[in-house]
Amino acid sequence: VKEQDGLKHVYSRFLPEYEVRQMKPSTSFSGKILSMKYLSEASVQEISAGLKTLTDEYEKWIKEQENRVPSLQQEYHIPAESNLDKCKKTCMRIKKSVDFLTDENVYRAFSLANKAMFEQRKAMLIRTNKFKSDDSICWYPFQLAFFVQEICSFANPEGEERKDVDLLWFPTGGGKTEAYLGIAAFVIFLRRLRRGADGDGVTVLMRYTMR
Repeated sequence: VKEQDGLKHVYSRFLPEYEVRQMKPSTSFSGKILSMKYLSEASVQEISAGLKTLTDEYEKWIKEQENRVPSLQQEYHIPAESNLDKCKKTCMRIKKSVDFLTDENVYRAFSLANKAMFEQRKAMLIRTNKFKSDDSICWYPFQLAFFVQEICSFANPEGEERKDVDLLWFPTGGGKTEAYLGIAAFVIFLRRLRRGADGDGVTVLMRYTMR
């Protein structure tokens, strides 16, 4: 508040302190295992083999980051090691979830979820004149990894994973919505496949905080 000529003026000034760089999904990993259409049609053996390639690449990346820790300032060693431990646990959960795909209902629910995601994505791209080909409709690696990671939590409600609340953090427009819609579709299909007519009703609750 500034007093001038008997009047009071209220003003504000915005001074940015940091420039936040845009985060983008990694494109270093590629392959047909990311294709929604492929995942909706491939056999459980083919999907398991493709997902093993994904986890192998993830483990390789984790090892590369571990090798970088000694070069960091001492104050960052403990946080870095803590984060890498979480990465290792995530990788183990993905592998555990892949094993659950041998369950016929889990595999079928996963296939149908990918089919649903593929068809809605294709319809949107056609509607907006952005459609190129079926093969171009793919998950980002982090989306598929998060999707698969959650399978064991729903395939085995009694498992230890149900005690965790998993957070997918990514800036607006990065692909969070598609990732959790894929999981929602999986859960809806799995519930119906396992319970039949008793699997109807509310399956998923979503809350949009809007800030």
